[in-house]
Amino acid sequence: DKSVKYKLVHRIDKDTSGILCIAKNAKAANILTKKFQDRTVSKQYISLINGVLPNNHGTIDLVINKGTGKYGREQMVIDQQNGQSAITHYKVIEQARKEISLVMLKPVTGRKHQLRVHMLSQECQIIGDRKYCANNEPTAINDFADKLHLHAYQIIIDDFFGKTVRIAAPLPEYFLDSL
Repeated sequence: DKSVKYKLVHRIDKDTSGILCIAKNAKAANILTKKFQDRTVSKQYISLINGVLPNNHGTIDLVINKGTGKYGREQMVIDQQNGQSAITHYKVIEQARKEISLVMLKPVTGRKHQLRVHMLSQECQIIGDRKYCANNEPTAINDFADKLHLHAYQIIIDDFFGKTVRIAAPLPEYFLDSL
């Protein structure tokens, strides 16, 4: 319909699978944009990582900013002096092979590449991540798809036109195959 003015109100990284939130009209877009800005929308991601987090659940609270990573690549980096606050809650869902973890990630803030930077800060790389990887080498693990294993799984929006809206996206086929 040409009369509908769709507006993207929530984005995800290019290689991340899952939910994008798009409004069909200006009123809904304004309400949703404000809810995301006010951090009253609960976002949940599922990720498969190569590594073991220090605890089964916790919070990563680091400041990140645009910068230069290892080997001169432009990327988001931890920057205590000039960075913006970035907070992520995590919970380990399951562990296998002593070095592979299935993790639920809940970003409180919405910084560019936040989840990927936070996992790398814990010496855990998201499987298939080519940009944020230890020693500039993506993890190559047999039996895992060569794709980013980061999935925008669920968004919960409270009090949206008087209702709580819960939107979930099933895991993509490659992610299921890896599991």
